[in-house]
Amino acid sequence: MARTRLSRTAAALALLLCACGSQEPSPTNVLLVTVDTLRADHLSAYGHAEHVTPNIDRLAAQGTLFEQAFADTPWTTPSMSSVLTGTYPTRHGFRSTNAHRLAASQHTLAEMLKERGYQTAAIIGSFPLDSIYGLDQGFDLYDDHFTRPIWNYPGHEPTPLPSEFREDPHEQAMFAMVKAMSDSRRSDAEVSDAAIGWLTTQRKPPFFLWVHYFGPHSKPDWSIPEDERLSVELSRYEPDVLTNDREVGRLLDALDASGDAGDTLVVFHADHGESLGEQHYVGHGLLLNDATMRIPLILRLPGRIAAGRRVAQLVRNVDILPTVLDAVGAPLPDDASGRSLLPLASGADAAPAATDAGPTADEEPVAYMETFYPAHQGFAKPVKLPDGSERKIGLIRRSVRSGPWQLIRSEPYPLLDVSDDDWSDVPVELLYSMWSEVLVDTREGGEDLRDHSRDQPEIAARLRAALDAELARDAGAAPRFHLDDESKLRLKSLGYGR
Repeated sequence: MARTRLSRTAAALALLLCACGSQEPSPTNVLLVTVDTLRADHLSAYGHAEHVTPNIDRLAAQGTLFEQAFADTPWTTPSMSSVLTGTYPTRHGFRSTNAHRLAASQHTLAEMLKERGYQTAAIIGSFPLDSIYGLDQGFDLYDDHFTRPIWNYPGHEPTPLPSEFREDPHEQAMFAMVKAMSDSRRSDAEVSDAAIGWLTTQRKPPFFLWVHYFGPHSKPDWSIPEDERLSVELSRYEPDVLTNDREVGRLLDALDASGDAGDTLVVFHADHGESLGEQHYVGHGLLLNDATMRIPLILRLPGRIAAGRRVAQLVRNVDILPTVLDAVGAPLPDDASGRSLLPLASGADAAPAATDAGPTADEEPVAYMETFYPAHQGFAKPVKLPDGSERKIGLIRRSVRSGPWQLIRSEPYPLLDVSDDDWSDVPVELLYSMWSEVLVDTREGGEDLRDHSRDQPEIAARLRAALDAELARDAGAAPRFHLDDESKLRLKSLGYGR
């Protein structure tokens, strides 16, 4: 009799164990939090000592913080096109809000997750991510309702202005300027309100929610006397960082209250940083320096991502999509530029740190970076022509980084917001004088870049080959200006170029 009872108990336990083992794990939700223009080194989790950002610090303590994360381009729309497609601009092709929209042929993260049964929503904080640019692909809800202007311009009464994309790049540039003085952004508090409202009333797991804060992005105010504008703009950066930290905290608290936090991958990052005087520049878009390219990146997923872990290896914004797909069990597209960060975040992949000579391919990937921002009229380089007249020539900068070494190539490029930019009146010698290539050791301070290409020829050659390999994938943005090696040598002997 005892043996019969024991047998029945064992059978019941076996059935229970089988039932538990056969249960499907809960699908992983995804919360992508993007903060515009947020520098990593202005968060206390990254060592900033002037103020404390407790909510972002708490997220870092609960997850993994990446100390050397980089964007691939220093302005919002192309950077987020890279995040949402997992590819560099050499593949997705978005370079200018005046001339481009994300092609419908691009397969976005929202589309990939929607195909797997996810509910998808985006809460957008400013016009550069308006749905007119095509980043809304795959979202059930794309909330880009803005309430206030980015620019405060005296004499202009902000009124609602329906968004539109005009095919003529000059007309689109003019529209964007007027839109910036109209309803083109909303406060971080309004973004949190909308996101929390969606989490509270509309979320249906599994879900993908993208929340974009305008954060510490500059908000130009022409009512301030000209000689005070720069100092006022700089003084606003840190208070805006603290405001954003509070709103990120509200959002995370709402996720916790929803009961879904344990099954949600949180990805916190910035689209790019901000130069606050580095290299004699305030702003973003023109340079590829650490101030504008280094970003915060924090991942949290209880049970799968280590808490309190810090990763020193170089990582990239194009690694976000592969990481999300890995977390939800989806395959990685063949054309992805990045790789999953889950092995690094779980502690399973502890690659050795980079050496002074730069890491090998087994240790860290090479990070590609570019900016086409100075190929717009407002930021192009004015030059004098032989007849004494002046005109503007566009520039592009493209770069690769490996460990502390960064190769930066600058070259002339047709203006993106001038449909018929013609260089027939520009001497080739002048164009070549605008071409340069420098190898930078990012550990060096100072406002001016020191070129190490001669004293580190092997590193320069390796990075040059990596840059050329990435550019070979880019059929749509080949520079109009091209010289063969013989012509370069001849012009260098005449004192042109670097």
